[in-house]
Amino acid sequence: MKDEDIYAGQLVTIRQWKDMATEFAELKYLSGTMINVLFTFTQRMKPLCGLIGRVTGIDRAGGRVYLCGIKKINANSPAISAGMLSPYVFENQR
Repeated sequence: MKDEDIYAGQLVTIRQWKDMATEFAELKYLSGTMINVLFTFTQRMKPLCGLIGRVTGIDRAGGRVYLCGIKKINANSPAISAGMLSPYVFENQR
């Protein structure tokens, strides 16, 4: 998803790991594998894949997308960018 396609109030889904890995490179480090998308999608964030959230704000200059409805990891909200998201498709629209 591109930054300009996102708007406040929109329902979005965190993309699946393999989907992001296909579009962006996987980086392998001693600490684990990460996806080379803006803000880096780490293995610790993998449980977020497939979750649905509502966009509450967008920092277009910095590239961060703020969501509600997405769980926190270790009491911190993960940094989410447009490349990690896809528009949510309602069941009857599939």
